[in-house]
Amino acid sequence: MLRLWTHPKTRQSRIYFSYEVVRQATKQVDGDWRCKDVKVWLESSEEGGADIHTVVTGQESIPDTKLDQFQAAILEAARLDGREAWDELVLLAQQGSDTGTPKERPYRSNRDRAAEANKLDLAKVKFDRNIRIYISQYETELMRTLLSSHPNVSVRRADLEVADFKVEDSQGNQLLIERQRCTDDGVKTDFERSLTSEGRLFQKADRLTFIAENSDQHIVPVMLLEGDVYQNSKGLSLTQIDGAISFLAGVQRISILSTVNAKHSAHMILRLASAFLSGQMLPSDRSKAKPKALFEQKMNALRALPGVDEITAELLLREFGSIQALASAGADRIAAIKGIGPHKANAIARVFG
Repeated sequence: MLRLWTHPKTRQSRIYFSYEVVRQATKQVDGDWRCKDVKVWLESSEEGGADIHTVVTGQESIPDTKLDQFQAAILEAARLDGREAWDELVLLAQQGSDTGTPKERPYRSNRDRAAEANKLDLAKVKFDRNIRIYISQYETELMRTLLSSHPNVSVRRADLEVADFKVEDSQGNQLLIERQRCTDDGVKTDFERSLTSEGRLFQKADRLTFIAENSDQHIVPVMLLEGDVYQNSKGLSLTQIDGAISFLAGVQRISILSTVNAKHSAHMILRLASAFLSGQMLPSDRSKAKPKALFEQKMNALRALPGVDEITAELLLREFGSIQALASAGADRIAAIKGIGPHKANAIARVFG
């Protein structure tokens, strides 16, 4: 029903509807359209969904009413509701072009895994009580819908600073999950963009590690690589990808997990949340726990200084280690920190006299 096409030079992708789908739709629309004169395809939208495009040979414009009727018929014939995410549609198109069967192959291909992932029953992940998962304002509506489908899960959008998903237990311990989409949709993957855009991936990971190491509570940082990062990050070499992953996992101590698609990511997030809330991720020896809320108290005090936001507070705490050391430092030393100029440094120094 769907056929994926990628431009050989620009790598931009389209998903075309099959002849049979177009034929069924043209029968439902009033008019003299011939099936062979109609082309209908999908392109990825900025929101992560898909926009539908229709061109009819010999017609410069199509009345909106007729166009809406036809496109609704197309989606119905293709068994789509128009709310699917682009990466989900890509997987559906790839599955549709797979002429082999699992029995003919000695291993499970990515398409087999995608089909298997789409059949996952999220409701089977066990929770002993109702839970809440916080999701970033920038995450897709598909992920919110998938997670919300579990009867024991409520999802709330929030301004998360260092992750895409957050789960918190009654003691304030946190599971923080960053999701990097590595799907083949004809554009750079999230992982590729984050790695090549001024090292934004490492900046986010560094903040995540810093919070985990300095928090009074136990913080579990996890990164999901959704899709085939090696196959789909075409602008990166194998050694670049390996270097990034080894640094994130080995140096910054972030757990790196791989998922097949959005449905699989939602399933993994629920499994991680279940293990976290049951206490399986807490350290066995908690006798040396740091004084409760000390880190957050330091951060709150620093954020109260003039011109100091969350990131600046982290820079100051990294550099000086304590508020006492900061109070003893002069404006020149404060200004020497990258990201803090003389004006802000003088304002901070004045607070401490």
